[in-house]
Amino acid sequence: MPWRPAGSADAGPGRACSVSVVLAGSGALLLAFAIYDLLHTTILLQRAGPLTRWLGARLARLGRGLAARTDDRKLLSALGVGVLLATIATWGCLILIACTLLFSADPGLVVDADSGEPAGPVERLYFVGFTLITLGIGDFRPSGAVARLATIAGSGGGFFFVTLVITYLAPLVSAVTANRALAASIDALGGTPAAMLQRCLEDDGHLAFDHHLRELSGRLSTAAEQHAAYPALELFHARQRGSSLAPMAAAMWETLVLLEHAVAPARRPSAVTLAAARRSLDALLRAVAAGRLTHTRAEQPAPPPDPDAVPAAFRLADATERVTRALHLQPDLPRILHAWVREDGWRWTDVRHDGGG
Repeated sequence: MPWRPAGSADAGPGRACSVSVVLAGSGALLLAFAIYDLLHTTILLQRAGPLTRWLGARLARLGRGLAARTDDRKLLSALGVGVLLATIATWGCLILIACTLLFSADPGLVVDADSGEPAGPVERLYFVGFTLITLGIGDFRPSGAVARLATIAGSGGGFFFVTLVITYLAPLVSAVTANRALAASIDALGGTPAAMLQRCLEDDGHLAFDHHLRELSGRLSTAAEQHAAYPALELFHARQRGSSLAPMAAAMWETLVLLEHAVAPARRPSAVTLAAARRSLDALLRAVAAGRLTHTRAEQPAPPPDPDAVPAAFRLADATERVTRALHLQPDLPRILHAWVREDGWRWTDVRHDGGG
């Protein structure tokens, strides 16, 4: 006998209508939610959609917890790819289930291509699956004008879904690479606040450092835009300290604070260059905080930069007071930095000391 959904044949037209309404309504709501989350994440390029944020936050906590217990950065470095694959699979499954519910609202929407008998639940799922991936096997077919139009829409939607995911992943991968290259560039300047200060203060090093800061300012601004557009960037953790943007950005932040407020003016890079670099770095930190999927319990701010890192010959007499006043003007930035460094799997000692990792 041909398959009939519960309440569709012998249970009366009233119940059959109710079942159809429930299936169609559930499918439509689920499809709308999946599409909203997909478009919000991949096209708006601001905060991730609600489902993406919920799933990403929980998988991130799980992955970071496992990595912390095993002290394995290889596991942490695989987190970003794993969360992305899980998110894409979730989108696909939701769309598949939603479309199957819609095609189940009427038993005659999908029929066997040879016998013309209505398809069962598994066959409907199978039909929707090969329709969405535009495979077009043909052993089941839509019946009626509405089903045919829905099949066309499903084929187009499946193609659009694949295209959208690819166009989202390509610039995201490029942004991951650019962020690691930026971290490596900061590492090449010394990698720690003390080393960068030493390089800046030796001979005429502040002139060369001025040139490097100008170049880094533009790249920091680009990184800020990338983190605002792709919050998933926080899930991609590099294995090496020198390729990790969080500790490198923190080291640069300490260096800039000390150059502006603890170093004698004659040995600093130009005020314009310092201000531009600081604004670019501030923008990056705020973009990271705004798009964060998870929130580490970093109630304490990062330790203040240590003026003693500046050689005594170039250190202002009231350096400690100047640094303290500067930090009071932006009390949120040390907290953002501390949370970002911890979420990236590092400690603040890794910011100030290159352990070779």
